[in-house]
Amino acid sequence: MNTSFLDAAQSEFDDAIDYYDEQRPGLGSEFAEEVEEALERINHYPEAWSSLSPRVRRCVINRFPYGVLYEV
Repeated sequence: MNTSFLDAAQSEFDDAIDYYDEQRPGLGSEFAEEVEEALERINHYPEAWSSLSPRVRRCVINRFPYGVLYEV
């Protein structure tokens, strides 16, 4: 499965990394790593997470109050 962010999602992701780094140096990198791990899980098991609509699913990120919305 190909993985890509919409422009708005990429902007939100970058802003979140910056925000977490402001809270504690290195926390933004930890957040980015959690997102990358979620993307790997999605790539391996795309049907594993809850459907929000017939085409869209959501995988919740560990440790952070974010989720990845995706289409299979």
